[in-house]
Amino acid sequence: MRATRASGPVTDPALQPLLWLMSREQGRAIKAICDFCALAQGADGEQQRAIVTAMYEGQHVPEHYQSLLIPIARYSLKKSDFMAVLDGMEMDAPTPMVRPDLRQIDLYCDRSTSAILRLYFNILQIPIFEAMEIAYHLGRAIKMTDILNHLLQDAAQGRMYLPDEFLASAGIPAFSIETILGAVHFSKACQLSTEWAWHHFRETQKILDRGRRKQLHAPKILKNIYVHVLSGIQNRAWTSHAEPIQLSVSRVIIELLRVKIFD
Repeated sequence: MRATRASGPVTDPALQPLLWLMSREQGRAIKAICDFCALAQGADGEQQRAIVTAMYEGQHVPEHYQSLLIPIARYSLKKSDFMAVLDGMEMDAPTPMVRPDLRQIDLYCDRSTSAILRLYFNILQIPIFEAMEIAYHLGRAIKMTDILNHLLQDAAQGRMYLPDEFLASAGIPAFSIETILGAVHFSKACQLSTEWAWHHFRETQKILDRGRRKQLHAPKILKNIYVHVLSGIQNRAWTSHAEPIQLSVSRVIIELLRVKIFD
């Protein structure tokens, strides 16, 4: 697998204060999933699949993966979600993804982010129906926010994740990344992608509003953090995105305290 950015949007080290919401056991399980994602980056995909299969069949696995064995059994983590994470890492390897269609980017968001959230929410023991719905929408919203936040960084690696339909709507037929970035109406394609992310944030909020507040603190904080990032992206010119908005521990703590105090 070809390595992409070292930290995914839901495995970023800045999110560590969220562990305060969890038991020590849950925190270890979440960390084990983050470690798995880090180990899988750039590794051989078939080898990683064999290791996942071995974990579920009670066979020996390398030492670095053994921290997952207890969480898999205790929280009934699904093999299909681990496989989806690996599939997501391979979607633009060895050929980088350039202007995928909406169906493809939707699948990429599901595999690269929603699958990890499904594992997280199992560990947090969020009711299965709510967990699946939130992971579906929040994963897509967070991943598109991450894409918009790293346009130039991804372009430097030969990647352009903005959907073909949005680029076409903006009158940009080119597949050359340099031409896409320099197009007169590039900002329109970015805005359409932003609206797609906002739709999924709104759908996430609808689910959060009808659920038990305390059980849903973690997904609510994740949503609030990335809404803040997307708002910041939208408030500046698209051509100025040389530096992405970084997640900060202080922002995570602010959102954590806000939820703890007002919910």
